[in-house]
Amino acid sequence: MTSIVFAGNILFNAAFGALGDRIGWTTTVRWFGIVGSAIGLLLWWYVPHWVPAGSDWGFIVAVIAGTVFGILLAGFVPLGAIMPALAPDHKGAAMAMYTTAAGGATFLGSAVVAIVRPWGGNVGVVWAFVALYALAFLMTFALKVDQPRVGKKNIAAAEA
Repeated sequence: MTSIVFAGNILFNAAFGALGDRIGWTTTVRWFGIVGSAIGLLLWWYVPHWVPAGSDWGFIVAVIAGTVFGILLAGFVPLGAIMPALAPDHKGAAMAMYTTAAGGATFLGSAVVAIVRPWGGNVGVVWAFVALYALAFLMTFALKVDQPRVGKKNIAAAEA
């Protein structure tokens, strides 16, 4: 299941990079990466619970719900452009911090599970991650980055 879910993620990475160039990196991360991933995570958790036990189609809907999560997780792709734009004189260090944060998220994600699961169970873990997505949503408003835009207005201005 996770192979299919994350294949969906890989297939949409370039699409969200292009979308970020068109509508804005932070906008893409905020609405697709954060809000989309929160909704996708909830779908991946709750949709399989709505399927009757022993059904022939439960695995299929679980994979579809998980793939929605995987696709929307690709909405974080523009962070790779945001980080060096925030520190243009230190792009190497910015990318080092970006990759450290990506690895750190995996480490800290396990810590969230270890801390929340004993008292909140599996559903508590899901909602803890949704709460972290909500916190991340709020933090995106602090990201102030100049971004070259690709769009009709800029194309028309360049041609003039």
